[in-house]
Amino acid sequence: MRDCRISSIELTYTCNLKLERMPMLIIDLEDGGQKHLIYDPLYGTAYEVNDFEYVSDTLDYWNIDSLDPNIDYFELPYSEVEELQYYGNRFDVIFDAGGYCLKIGGIFLDKVVAYEVPDEVFAQDLEDDVIRIINEIKAILATYSFKHVDPWRGYYEGKSAGGFIKVVEGWIGLGSSDPAVEKLAKVHKLEEEPPCTPILFVFPRSSNVCVTYFDVYVRKSDVEKFKNWFGDVDRFSFSEGINIRTTYDSA
Repeated sequence: MRDCRISSIELTYTCNLKLERMPMLIIDLEDGGQKHLIYDPLYGTAYEVNDFEYVSDTLDYWNIDSLDPNIDYFELPYSEVEELQYYGNRFDVIFDAGGYCLKIGGIFLDKVVAYEVPDEVFAQDLEDDVIRIINEIKAILATYSFKHVDPWRGYYEGKSAGGFIKVVEGWIGLGSSDPAVEKLAKVHKLEEEPPCTPILFVFPRSSNVCVTYFDVYVRKSDVEKFKNWFGDVDRFSFSEGINIRTTYDSA
């Protein structure tokens, strides 16, 4: 650290790959500069970060993990991690965080999953809850694979796994609307309480850039509760840009 008087020190926290808290000192200097010192318990070392934008990014942290139970994250080829940002499928899982609903979102592809950890997880000591729910849905994410409809086109498809049942699947076209999709969207945006938790929304990639594919999963024990809330739906209209159906028997 350069020779300059300190005007203030603030203590905050970020996290490492194992979601362990890392204390971070934000040090304001009298010359207007700023320093950031972080201690990482994973390696037992402290280090200085000079890029404030990097430190800000780590506050909403992306944790990367393996979807293969036989392969540790550190054994994954870097190419598979790098491909996430270009080819990853998206997901959001909503779960009960002790009286209110918390949504964790991320991307996944083949053997790799990355998910965002918001500040409130650390503020309310919910790290173990996040790890638990991600571990539960890994089995579902690992089932997704690319299905060809011809040599050039296709889409990603997954199935029920790990005690979760796929209850809805379909796609909706750009600019289209549908009451059943809107009902799901309000839960996804946390505008309405979900009928059960956890509830997993997966948005698989496809070669059709004009539609959004979606799948919804709940625990097997919550299928009837979801069905009572959502009902039976089986609707397809190419001209209206909608294809949605319930799949309660997809175990």
